[in-house]
Amino acid sequence: DALGATRGMLKEGAEALAGDKAAGDTARGGFSKFRQGVVRAQSGNGAAPAELMDEVVPKTDVIISLVTLGMKHGIYKKQIAYNLRLLVEGSEAWAEAWKSASLPEGVDTEALFGLPRSRPAAPEAAEAPAAEAPAAKAPASAAAEGGATAEEAAAEEEEEAAAAPAASELQRGFQELEAIGFEPAARRAPWAFRCLSRGIEKIQLGAGGDKQSDPAEVVAEADAFDRKADALHFLLELHGLKKLYRQKVATCIAKFLKVPSWAAACAADSELHDRLEEE
Repeated sequence: DALGATRGMLKEGAEALAGDKAAGDTARGGFSKFRQGVVRAQSGNGAAPAELMDEVVPKTDVIISLVTLGMKHGIYKKQIAYNLRLLVEGSEAWAEAWKSASLPEGVDTEALFGLPRSRPAAPEAAEAPAAEAPAAKAPASAAAEGGATAEEAAAEEEEEAAAAPAASELQRGFQELEAIGFEPAARRAPWAFRCLSRGIEKIQLGAGGDKQSDPAEVVAEADAFDRKADALHFLLELHGLKKLYRQKVATCIAKFLKVPSWAAACAADSELHDRLEEE
């Protein structure tokens, strides 16, 4: 069942992380499994998120491994920061483990992950890491500029997105994914998905005569994105979290897998390949 699968991901991921505090291959594989479990836990699946998080042991060893992984492999830094915030701000037990863990000497967790060793006094719901570059911003809405209704703002976003070339949509979606650390539970995850979905949909429309974009150009842009497996993991996790999006997410995945380089990235990631076979 879903709850058992979530517990299994957390247990397997935590064991792998705790067993490889030097941040080697075992820790990297463990983090992939662990973060999937953390994200799935946020949706409840029959148990409170804090309850599921509190079951994970050994907490301090997992924290040490995560911090070391973030120090050694910058590509994981935003994802680790997001997951640490979910753990530390969502569970008293994890907050205590965070304060007591013997981290590598000289590490500045606030600079590295935006998370000080002392727990914030009044934590708010964890959000995905802020984008480091302005290029990944969503379209400016009328509501943000003052006084417009939510419906008008949504209509403005839809109009701007519809007018954008498919390549622009894909690029925006990829940038958003990197900005949120490929976390499907992030506040802006639905926006990132919409950009990807619109962009990849226009590849098909282009083949039928769409004059707005050159399908070959869009395929080339998809080819150039170097974190294909992470993007596919994001889509799969979103598929599990957002019931209303499932059909659209499944279609989006199928279209990306028509691009040979994306199909190859999937085949090279055994965990990803197995998960797709299960869906």
